[in-house]
Amino acid sequence: MRQTLLFGGLEAIARNINHKNPNLKLYEYGRVYAQNGPADKFESFEEIPSFALFLTGNREEQSWSVEDSPVSFFQLKAYYLNVLVKAGINTEKFQVKPLEGYDDLFSGGLEYFLGNDSVIRAGEISTAMLSKFDIENEVYYAEISWGRLLKVAGKDSQFKDLPRFPEVRRDLALLLDDRTEFARIEKIAFDSERKLLKRINLFDFYKGKNIPEGKKSYAVSFFLQDLNKTLTDKEIDKIMSKIADNLVRNLNAELR
Repeated sequence: MRQTLLFGGLEAIARNINHKNPNLKLYEYGRVYAQNGPADKFESFEEIPSFALFLTGNREEQSWSVEDSPVSFFQLKAYYLNVLVKAGINTEKFQVKPLEGYDDLFSGGLEYFLGNDSVIRAGEISTAMLSKFDIENEVYYAEISWGRLLKVAGKDSQFKDLPRFPEVRRDLALLLDDRTEFARIEKIAFDSERKLLKRINLFDFYKGKNIPEGKKSYAVSFFLQDLNKTLTDKEIDKIMSKIADNLVRNLNAELR
């Protein structure tokens, strides 16, 4: 029974490097086991759902526009903390300590605790361990004891099914007063359609030649979605007409 997800990940990294694929960002979700009592008693073994992240090689694929830059522990740290934030876990509750007692696996890193429970170990894998897999590149690894983390965090995570019906995009080109903030456009749009308007994106901005003094041009995308059916063109046009009318009336905007 495996006690860590590390070794399977190192095997995958070694295999990829041997096939000329050295720049890797890998993850695995699986179960590991810990012994909390006499080895001859089945109850002494704990099954723990765990999540692992692996980084090695360069941050980006080779490109004329980006200089080669190796992955780092800080990149790994940003990844696993973002995973926790997305799961709704308050990372401020952690007690963070230098990673100690794992010299056979890590050359340095951090360990995160909630109470007395160790829930994350993250750092750089030791060269001695990497040499056993014929890996010369640096490897950064984080393992999250997902089962323990959710248990001690005291919060159930809830997930929603992916939408079955498509999202629809409509764009408006607006000529606005230079002092108008995008936040006002968002508020007016969401006040106009509270149910089906899901998000808004400013994808272009311009002022200068061919734009009147004191004005600016915004190109804004509006994303509509009904979770229960496909929207018709008539429904979409009605919503967009209402949003446009309210932007014109409240912001003195001009449609271009």
